[in-house]
Amino acid sequence: MKEQPILSVEHLSVSFRVSRRQQVTVVRDVSFDLMPGHILAIVGESGCGKSVTASAITGLLPHGQGKVSGGHIHYKGQDLTSLREKEYRKLRGREIAMIFQDPMTSLNPVQRISVQMSEMICKALHVSRPEALERAAKALGDVGIPNPENRLSAYPFELSGGMIQRVMIAMALAVHPSVLIADEPTTALDVTIQAQVLQLIQDLRDREGMSVMLITHDMGVVAETADDVMVMYAGEQVEYGVCRDIIGDPKHPYTSGLLRSLPRLDVDQDTLYSIEGTVPPPVELPGCRFAERCESCFAPCQNVKPSLAVWDGRQVRCHLYGEVNHHE
Repeated sequence: MKEQPILSVEHLSVSFRVSRRQQVTVVRDVSFDLMPGHILAIVGESGCGKSVTASAITGLLPHGQGKVSGGHIHYKGQDLTSLREKEYRKLRGREIAMIFQDPMTSLNPVQRISVQMSEMICKALHVSRPEALERAAKALGDVGIPNPENRLSAYPFELSGGMIQRVMIAMALAVHPSVLIADEPTTALDVTIQAQVLQLIQDLRDREGMSVMLITHDMGVVAETADDVMVMYAGEQVEYGVCRDIIGDPKHPYTSGLLRSLPRLDVDQDTLYSIEGTVPPPVELPGCRFAERCESCFAPCQNVKPSLAVWDGRQVRCHLYGEVNHHE
């Protein structure tokens, strides 16, 4: 019997209200599966829709502004798009935990770390406060915070940005969720702590079967940690498949550009490669959204929207591999 995904996103679209009469679709027709015990990396530049996709999954889109405008999100067979907020709260934190991109705004500045961590752990696991504090101290130690018992008594403003990021990671991991969504979890950390945190996430995956959705722009991190990769550009998925295949032989020109921008030790480089231009605004375009920045652009790219094609074991949204390929 084929293993079923623990989290399945099907044709997800997310829209934001920009005025009384106008809505803009910022994520369009995104589909992927997160398998039990796997790490799925979602990759792309800022503004590509990675964090919005995560917010839609966790039910944290801004109320009254953002909404799931199409598709479905299934967690263990349950359609999350049909849940009310009260039902979502039972899953969020305990079953599906999230590490946010901006840790500085995630903690209450006038409450000690011990209060915030123990309240979350007590609510999620239904344990006593002493046991919650014990779990909190262990979680802080696991993410490399020295003297964790002493740090529990600190206020957030007494900690550095990197330390607060580690506290947020510890809070998410303390309850051992089934799914962890990590939005740029190592952004504020030095290289040594980055490696330690990523190793901790991998260890929890290996030991407890935790599934991880890792949102990042760092292809180096992806190559080291991910089982599967989905590359997003301008709110759309442009390549999706097994990590080793995509890293070793990228098909979409955008994926190739991201990988070319990585520094290499085996090549003498005076300057790093960068993709010219910027991500376009979330407006409907007649052709490929990457066309203006693409070195492989040819005639159909400007006027014909590419569909997802299955090519060499992965999905690619590019005319080089679609029905209008003029190079065949």
